[in-house]
Amino acid sequence: MADGISQKRWAKRRRIRNARQNAADIQWTATSNQDWLNIVPDRGRLASAEEAHVVIGLDTAKASALPPGNYTAAVTITNTTNQNGNDTLTIELTVEQTRGTLAVWPRTGFVSSGIESGDFAP
Repeated sequence: MADGISQKRWAKRRRIRNARQNAADIQWTATSNQDWLNIVPDRGRLASAEEAHVVIGLDTAKASALPPGNYTAAVTITNTTNQNGNDTLTIELTVEQTRGTLAVWPRTGFVSSGIESGDFAP
């Protein structure tokens, strides 16, 4: 967990392949229905028997702005040439409540009493 965010099955590296020998080139795209995911690369072209790897990662700035809860995203990899082999991945994200931090200003001239880690009275 970092900054209130923990992941369940979210870090993915996906292989895309034009599986047939002597096949025509295909164009593909990878999209998410949630903006807290990054996909790199998000499109490409594959020649016959060629493959590419897509990395699906978390945009921590956007994910950190989400309220605590469970979230689900769909990542769709589409063969835009002939629609053969399209795939959808489910990505799950859990955002947990973080503890607040007490800050006292000014740092000097402040007097307090109490048990360490317990209640205190200024």
